[in-house]
Amino acid sequence: MTERVFFVGTNTGVGKTALVCSLLQWARAQELRVAPFKPAQSGDMESPTDVERLLDAAGISRDHSMSACPLTYPEPLAPGIAEDPAPFLRPPAANVDPLPDALELTRDRLETWELQRQADYVFIEGAGGLHVPMPGGTWQTEWVRALADSVVLVASTGLGTINHTLLTLDALDDEGFDVLGVYVVDPDDHDDPSREDNAQIIATARGVNILGRLPYLDSPDGRGPVDLLTPLLDAMRARAPGQS
Repeated sequence: MTERVFFVGTNTGVGKTALVCSLLQWARAQELRVAPFKPAQSGDMESPTDVERLLDAAGISRDHSMSACPLTYPEPLAPGIAEDPAPFLRPPAANVDPLPDALELTRDRLETWELQRQADYVFIEGAGGLHVPMPGGTWQTEWVRALADSVVLVASTGLGTINHTLLTLDALDDEGFDVLGVYVVDPDDHDDPSREDNAQIIATARGVNILGRLPYLDSPDGRGPVDLLTPLLDAMRARAPGQS
């Protein structure tokens, strides 16, 4: 049975794509069958797009971009706003469809994609942070619940990350999600003294598992010097029987 992990950022631009690319490369090195999936992408469509970066890291042809990412929007907006902002400008009670067409279509595409790839794991990269407007007048929390078995949070190592990460962890807990842990990513090679203790402070404050730290890489989407995949696989295996 395929295990699906949804990667959520504390915000946009925290290094989520770079982190997932590193994990995909480590999976290739360990000869694991891991497929990337991105439900929706928006903004800069110049090559390589986020989904093309993920496919490159997984060793899969870019010809499969539409299978790995069913929904694309050229505007640099949240996917739901890029599609149609109107549902988000109405009272929430007006949005009554529990599984809109866009989400149902994406779930079907994901099931087909993981079967085609014969994947043991699917790494699903979300759009920016947790509370992001998504197609069909939905919010990303609905997509996490419909598409994935568990969640990983990706945060920057830099100044401000404690607040962003704790707030997102609390929101994930409120939603009842199974959070496997947190990865932290160095967004650049600048000197920032806060980076040395931020991850440990987050771990102590919420009792969360820090799965690893991806340093800033000179080569974009490189594998990185440390195996960041094994801690994630260990966290999956350590869950209580029947938990998902």
